[in-house]
Amino acid sequence: MEIFLQTLDFGVCDAVLNGSYIPMVMLVEGATPKTFHQWTPDENKQAQYDVRAQNAILSTVTLNELYKISRCKSAKETWDTLEVTHKEMNEVKRARKNTLAQE
Repeated sequence: MEIFLQTLDFGVCDAVLNGSYIPMVMLVEGATPKTFHQWTPDENKQAQYDVRAQNAILSTVTLNELYKISRCKSAKETWDTLEVTHKEMNEVKRARKNTLAQE
């Protein structure tokens, strides 16, 4: 999947691997997220990588997978959820095969 995301843009792949970009503003009490109207064009472009990554992932999943990831807020969270789901499914399949082989 990583290669597929790289074909869209390296920024898209980065959003999946490292999380979405959130523009921040420095205040005396620390950093806080900027409002959308404060974003620069470059910050908007970086934030759009996450949206493009989520779109790419959502366009490739089944309906059952869509239900599992419907509450994810970022492409990284979506990707991590799908990884765990598929790992668990593979472990269940392996366990079923072992059980059938023992029977």
